[in-house]
Amino acid sequence: MNESLCAFRFDHFPPSVLSPGVILRSLLLLSVLISACTPAPEPVPLTRPPVHHVIAIPGLFDSSARFKQFERTLSGQPQRLHLFEPSDTSGATPIPRLGQELARFLEEKCAPQDTVSLVGFSMGGLIARSYLQNEPRAVPVRQLITIGTPNEGTIAALLSAKPAIAQMRAGSDFLTDLNGRTYSRLDGIDCLAIWTQNDLVVLPARNALLRGKRQVEVNVPGHRNLMSSPQTLTLIQEEISKASPLRADGLLPR
Repeated sequence: MNESLCAFRFDHFPPSVLSPGVILRSLLLLSVLISACTPAPEPVPLTRPPVHHVIAIPGLFDSSARFKQFERTLSGQPQRLHLFEPSDTSGATPIPRLGQELARFLEEKCAPQDTVSLVGFSMGGLIARSYLQNEPRAVPVRQLITIGTPNEGTIAALLSAKPAIAQMRAGSDFLTDLNGRTYSRLDGIDCLAIWTQNDLVVLPARNALLRGKRQVEVNVPGHRNLMSSPQTLTLIQEEISKASPLRADGLLPR
């Protein structure tokens, strides 16, 4: 091959082409072209500080309005309160399906670095347990508080054949599984059952207890008054403060 075809001879270019200004402009144009062809780096995801979420779960024939006084009690606290609204609290929807709704709710509201306290009133406590014991957890749950929840069933559930109500009968397949095969999935979670001897919905009243877990009896008349009693609300607030990893200013301790 002719060497003149392979050799790159600068003396073949006129002097005007090799001037410093032309060379500089050419290099700048080359750098722009290279930048345009280089893919942009993946954006670094922005992370926020951890949040401790408090999820309030209503019971049968109930709504999040049950927690309005509780909402006022937690006002000004570093924890973030969410009022979970199940699609159906009439008893027509099986409790495990409502537990799946709770799982999706937590995925929407919480990030992996967050922590959670679940506060369930009446059937709401069973919805929380169904989630904890049957569904994958997308966020660490530190605490479960059940208030007047028929954890061991109630005689009152014999009055209806609706799916969720039938599941609250003592000895139902749902409760047998929840209190047997999957009960160990509550290990590592700070569990507290709040109950009253004066409960006329959870019968017998001690069926509101969780086996082997902490329990506090409050002197409250009736079932529905449990979520409006100052004694109960103060107790829940104190328990949440103990479980929350956040300081009073909303930051993690050093």
